[in-house]
Amino acid sequence: MAVVEVGLGGRLDATNLVAPTVTVITRIELEHTDYLGDTLASVAREKGGIIKSGIPLILADQEEEVREVLRDIATEREAPLVIAQDVVDIQGCVTTDSGTDVSFRFADGLQVRTKLKLLGAIQASNAATAALAVRRAMPETTGDTLSAGLAEAWLPGRAELWHGDPRILLDGAHTPESIQTVMQIVRDLEPDARRRVLVYGSVKGKQHGTMLQILLDHFSEIIISRPGRFKESDTAELVESCKSLGGNCRRIDEMTEALAAARSAAGGLVVVTGSFHLIGEARRILEAGERHA
Repeated sequence: MAVVEVGLGGRLDATNLVAPTVTVITRIELEHTDYLGDTLASVAREKGGIIKSGIPLILADQEEEVREVLRDIATEREAPLVIAQDVVDIQGCVTTDSGTDVSFRFADGLQVRTKLKLLGAIQASNAATAALAVRRAMPETTGDTLSAGLAEAWLPGRAELWHGDPRILLDGAHTPESIQTVMQIVRDLEPDARRRVLVYGSVKGKQHGTMLQILLDHFSEIIISRPGRFKESDTAELVESCKSLGGNCRRIDEMTEALAAARSAAGGLVVVTGSFHLIGEARRILEAGERHA
């Protein structure tokens, strides 16, 4: 069995060469709008391109306009549609710095209880959606097997907590909605905003003004850094945007220096977010530090 992730959109993606057993569409947000369109409905139409004739579609929780678009495509292609929240009841979700305790029950009574390495309430929904897809592909899968598999699930740079003094939370969030999700985790880990420092970077084309507006009031200081060199980024523009919104921010382009400055300034938690490219830079630095410790 293989899990194949779509690269960009869906309708024109090379992964359409795959003949799947089941397709899954997680929560759709406004991203890559220069390619996929600037409304949720237009993005949904592109994502819906992975829906195949007669192949079950597992759908995570969505905005109503997204559900309507995907439901129409599924109906047209005679693809059985299963909305995760209709058949999986999330009964518990508690996040600590050691992981997320999750329990949910399927409509047929199968119970799953597990501890996820991934942090945040959103991971309960993600886990339920993934478990539903596995059961559609392999109906004989037991609750114990699902629990064990989910407990091993991990994605570098997604709600990843590095323990130490201070602790460092890495998350590649790069849309306003995903930034909101990160902030829920941040508040659980460190309730006092005065003890938090943010390292933020964003490649061009993202809604960085909106994301900074969400972040400003939750940190004592914001350090703007460059998310690598793979994609274009304008740190001067980010600093100007941050200051225009009233943020206490400064620019340190090199990630090594930015991370060191954040660690020395934070009393409780350093958060690195805004781009997976930025997270990649941070992880390389942290891993190198561990090797030389």
